[in-house]
Amino acid sequence: MKRKLSLGKELSKVEMKQITGGLVGYTQTYCSGGPSGPFPTSGSTNIGCQPGYCAATGHGSFLYCA
Repeated sequence: MKRKLSLGKELSKVEMKQITGGLVGYTQTYCSGGPSGPFPTSGSTNIGCQPGYCAATGHGSFLYCA
């Protein structure tokens, strides 16, 4: 017997959005600050909710999306 796994039924909407590319409705990632300083800064580009961005770009650790 073959059974299909439906991720939409198995995961919450928030979990699905984290897997498929960010959280809808959250427009900016906030980072704690590192060698590149905190993020966002005045005039910075809105990047959406990307938790992996902070460490990868030297902005410290991920804080939250808002």
